[in-house]
Amino acid sequence: LNSNIVMLKWMIAEGYGDARTLERRIARMEEWLANPVLMEADKDAEYAAVIDINLDELKEPVLALPNDPDASATLSDVANT
Repeated sequence: LNSNIVMLKWMIAEGYGDARTLERRIARMEEWLANPVLMEADKDAEYAAVIDINLDELKEPVLALPNDPDASATLSDVANT
């Protein structure tokens, strides 16, 4: 997060985007860094689905693709594109 904060401050200095929005993001990141708390599921939480991924089956890096949270591809699939 620290590097993200540095980047956002640079973006403000360069006039990129809405400075107030970026400043709010920076403030929230700094607040979390001052008191980091990881989220945990409730003890009795129920899920719509559980997805098990066998990491032994992954033979190469899997990359997240833009514009769709479900879109991913292996490194070899996107190489040289």
